[in-house]
Amino acid sequence: MELRRDGKSYSVDTVRQVHAQYPDAELWLLIGSDMLKILHLWHEPETILRLAKVGTFSRGDAGEDTMFSEMIPLLRSNFKAEVVQIPIAPMKAASSEIRRVLEKNGSTDLLPAPVLGYIQREHLYGTAADLKRLTPEQLRPIALY
Repeated sequence: MELRRDGKSYSVDTVRQVHAQYPDAELWLLIGSDMLKILHLWHEPETILRLAKVGTFSRGDAGEDTMFSEMIPLLRSNFKAEVVQIPIAPMKAASSEIRRVLEKNGSTDLLPAPVLGYIQREHLYGTAADLKRLTPEQLRPIALY
């Protein structure tokens, strides 16, 4: 959706479009703690938080526990949002770093094989792997998932 959209693409536009396509679905926006602390500054956060619930996870940064304990209640109070902290191990890298690596060489060990395979198969994030020139090991996650 976002790749096909002309001009600036805001998260609120994507949430609106998904909501319009699936009006009865329960939408979730999954974001790292780095984005949670600025979510209230995004373009039309009230619309995002009205149409989608938010699941946030740790990046392993110092001070995250304090930030979670401040931001989650603030978003719940100010926007009547449903925000939950997802207890998972901290992510190795931010999505912007992963996209940069993918655009550069089309592969990264920062993602699980099925996710990387899907991205390569669908040529997302500027990946343009020549599938005819990959080794069987490189093709496995692309073909299986």
